[in-house]
Amino acid sequence: MSESHETPARPLLAPIDPGWLFLLAGLTLLAAAVLIPAQQDLADARWRRDAALAHEQNRLERLGRYEEYLAAIERNDRALVESLAASQLGLVPKGGAPVDSSAHPNMLDASIFRQLEPGAVTVASPPTSDSILSRLVSSRKTRLWVIAGAAVCVLIGTLPHAAAARRRARDAA
Repeated sequence: MSESHETPARPLLAPIDPGWLFLLAGLTLLAAAVLIPAQQDLADARWRRDAALAHEQNRLERLGRYEEYLAAIERNDRALVESLAASQLGLVPKGGAPVDSSAHPNMLDASIFRQLEPGAVTVASPPTSDSILSRLVSSRKTRLWVIAGAAVCVLIGTLPHAAAARRRARDAA
């Protein structure tokens, strides 16, 4: 009879310490607690920058229109002078007909400034993230609880594995 030394079959997950799962979950929650609010702040800053750029572009367009209008007045543009004389002073050139407000409803107001103004600035609403995780790590009430829970998970993950401690005790005996 020959003795055969068969090694017992090892379970599939034997070399994996379950503490790693707690460690990974804890580190992931800590990263989320740091990165998600920072990402939201960055998105808000970018939105504010884009809104400011849109308002600046609108103001530059307005200045450009007023500069063109002033340049046309300074060079005595014939069409502009006749238009101003007709709308502001009620003067009609010889051979011309008076401007009738019923025929031209947009000529009711003598002010030309409304025509020089660019349209209203439209800015899209700021981006929002509405996931449960982002609400948990962004709220002042729950953020500290998430960080504390993540710290507990990291602590549990770094504790020594019970089977390894039993094996060391058995080997020492």
